[in-house]
Amino acid sequence: MRTSKVVPIVLRHRGDRTEVLVFVHPDADTQLVKGTVEAEESVPAAAVRELAEESGITGAACVRGLGTWEQGPEDQVWHFCVMAVSSALPDVWRHRTDDDGGRVFACRWHNLAEPAPSSCHPIFQRSADGASPR
Repeated sequence: MRTSKVVPIVLRHRGDRTEVLVFVHPDADTQLVKGTVEAEESVPAAAVRELAEESGITGAACVRGLGTWEQGPEDQVWHFCVMAVSSALPDVWRHRTDDDGGRVFACRWHNLAEPAPSSCHPIFQRSADGASPR
């Protein structure tokens, strides 16, 4: 059965640089925020919820979809959503999640002009380097 995932993308501009929000998962390296779209939940609502759950960012809104990526072996379809946030975010912060026993995620920014971090989880490396969202 195909599983729908949502990837809320938060971008910020610093001079001539565009940066994307990433976080370090204590067991799964550097990655983008991503989670399952729950039954009866819209993709934009899932994006807002997952962003809050995994980064602590509240007051966000999905402003547009970037497309989808069919992640073959796992039988998933990832929905990429550009998010608007209501306030400036720090350069780095830590967020304790409410699930899985309260894991702490280290949030930071990655310059999109640079290759994905070497600590990037392989599936996120593929989503950035080899699979253009449709």
